[in-house]
Amino acid sequence: MLNPNNERTLIGSVIPPGVGHISSVESVAFKDTEVLLAFSCLSVSVLGDFIVKAAGKQNLYDSDVASLPSISPVGTEVHRVLRLSCLTTAYADLWNGHAPTLDVLPWSSPDTRLNLEGPVEGPATWDRTAGLRTEFARRMALVEIDVLVAQALGLTLDQLIEIYRIYFPVLQENEAGTWYDQNGRIVWTCSKGLPGVGWLDERGKSPGRAAWERILADNPADLTCTAIDDTMPGGPRTVTRHFVGPFTQCDRIEDYRRAWAHFERLKSEEAA
Repeated sequence: MLNPNNERTLIGSVIPPGVGHISSVESVAFKDTEVLLAFSCLSVSVLGDFIVKAAGKQNLYDSDVASLPSISPVGTEVHRVLRLSCLTTAYADLWNGHAPTLDVLPWSSPDTRLNLEGPVEGPATWDRTAGLRTEFARRMALVEIDVLVAQALGLTLDQLIEIYRIYFPVLQENEAGTWYDQNGRIVWTCSKGLPGVGWLDERGKSPGRAAWERILADNPADLTCTAIDDTMPGGPRTVTRHFVGPFTQCDRIEDYRRAWAHFERLKSEEAA
């Protein structure tokens, strides 16, 4: 089932072996995991999303999946998909079978928050550091996948930016309305898809935009709150969330431009 009015229409993920799903999800099995990972690069990018979104359909079927273009990723985008996907031991074999064999280019951003995720190539064999854990790093991986997939499809930077500007208004709104702390965590967001994420007020709720901007005006060094976490086995528990300032926003178009120049330069140097 597709909703073109959401932030994303095509929402792709790598499903580990042994997991089932209901009929409102469309899954594709691959004999070759290299092809699986190449398809995953397309499915998590805004380019794959754009193709599906522009078709204006309410449901995705096997014929729609079959019509998507194929790409031949060079390594870095596949590695970014692995770091987005391989969060648990269920993905250890996938990581161990592919990640160590890939040539990985460095991050396109010098932001020190990316250093919190360890070396860009991740561990030689799967452990918990293989998966990207912070919202800041996961966003940056998706930005870079967009750029690398666009380059693989032969698009220009201007075409990528135009697709983003025309077809992804909700994503643009959420990008403009999200702040990250210095540990790479979302401290406040306007995204309706992330209720309860970030700093919560004394009512246990995310403050409204005006209240958040008043907090920002004070330029706090940090913010701390308690929250009810019901995401783990054992039932709800009270946790403390601590966010370190200053709190900053991201600019996806500027990130696209920087990443495009970064990867073009590195690819040119490799070819020389």
